[in-house]
Amino acid sequence: MNRFLRIAWRDKWPVWGQGLEPKPGFAGKLAGACAGNLQIEQCSHIELSTGSDLQSRAWPVRLLPQSLARASSLNLSVVRFVHRSHPWLGAFVLLAPPRCIPMSPQVPKSRLLHIDALKALAAQLIVLHHLAAYGPIADAVAEWFPRLMDHLFHDGRMAVQVFLVLGGFLSARGLSPRGQLLEGSVPELLWRRYLRLVLPFLAALGLTLACSWLVRPWLPELVPDAVSLPQLLSHALLLHDVLGHEALTVGAWYVAMDFQLFALLLGLMWLARRLQLAPRSQPAARRILRALLAPSLVLLMCLASLFVFNRDAGLDVWALYFFGAYGLGALVHWLGLSPYRRAGLLVLTALVIEALVLEFRERIALALATALVLAWWQQRHQLGKPLLAFLPRFSVGPVAELGTQSYALFLVHFPICLLVNAVFAHQDMAGGGPGLLMLLAAWGLSNLAALPFYRWVELPCSRLRLGLGQARILKAS
Repeated sequence: MNRFLRIAWRDKWPVWGQGLEPKPGFAGKLAGACAGNLQIEQCSHIELSTGSDLQSRAWPVRLLPQSLARASSLNLSVVRFVHRSHPWLGAFVLLAPPRCIPMSPQVPKSRLLHIDALKALAAQLIVLHHLAAYGPIADAVAEWFPRLMDHLFHDGRMAVQVFLVLGGFLSARGLSPRGQLLEGSVPELLWRRYLRLVLPFLAALGLTLACSWLVRPWLPELVPDAVSLPQLLSHALLLHDVLGHEALTVGAWYVAMDFQLFALLLGLMWLARRLQLAPRSQPAARRILRALLAPSLVLLMCLASLFVFNRDAGLDVWALYFFGAYGLGALVHWLGLSPYRRAGLLVLTALVIEALVLEFRERIALALATALVLAWWQQRHQLGKPLLAFLPRFSVGPVAELGTQSYALFLVHFPICLLVNAVFAHQDMAGGGPGLLMLLAAWGLSNLAALPFYRWVELPCSRLRLGLGQARILKAS
């Protein structure tokens, strides 16, 4: 009696056929699909069926890891993947042993572990950079480790480039998962992004202001002299740098820049959707243009940033300055869907190297290296190959958690830094030994604080749908 795992899409139901033959060379794709290669966000539900009676139990998409584990426990022998648009043409059946489906109760297989690893590493470097830049603890540790603190201060900020590349990749993947033109309402997409960024940011800003009030007697140089209503409103609108207001917390500029970059990418994809460069009488040309138009516009904007805007430091409050790194991440996503991926990466690398020859910038070189590593890891992910084989098995779950909570850590670490530095100053501590212990304490407490902040602030905020009705009205108008 065969066991079936069926992927059912929203628009059509697959037809159950008899006598379908397994496709050769498909075994490698099974592990990759179960590791998250499926476009799960387009799936309505999953069914496990047994035998010819086809009696099944439906599983919500959010329970994908549990459903796959259930399939494995049933000694799954036949897996059916159904094409989204043409289920009667695109059905694949694979006879495979259960060991081809890698199960891990710690990490949902819809996650991209290599993305989590890069986000976790970059977030930790940003925290250490700020610990090396602010407060008496940094001065005390510098007595023992001057070179280390100097590197963290000057080079730790470069980890932002990793976030920029990953941000572009994830945004393009979310807006165009199969390389299609932009779908959905632009105001609604922009509003959702704003809420997802600004609500946790405002919560962390309130926490920072409360901690600043507490530590003012010991650390007056690290807290703002006064907070005005226009300054608060500019932070809420993510316009503080544009309007010339002093930032009330570290990293506020990046939150605003992330929103600008997403808006610029969204605008380029909207423009690609609106443009009609081929007549309807030439459907083949229209299909090619529809597939290439958005990546082409992003490539042009990316090159404009690398060759022009990124060379003017006065533009660093605008998305045009940082779109070179952000666009590289978006292009890595689209090239990963193309049969000419390798040639495209070579051309892209040559163009970035030419921009570096014109004016060398370490941050752009790091962005290029991050994009190439991401492209290599993404190809291995699509082929179902191990991504982080060098990691011990027990560390996979923590790496995924650290990647998931990277934004929470980015937001909440500065209040912890203020509190620990205030304790150091209040106790009249001095010297490299106590300073090093307090730095490690601040680093560890920041990671611990990120866990409840993610669970009780960021995650609930991401589920809110405030004002989406107004966004849909804008779409209708």
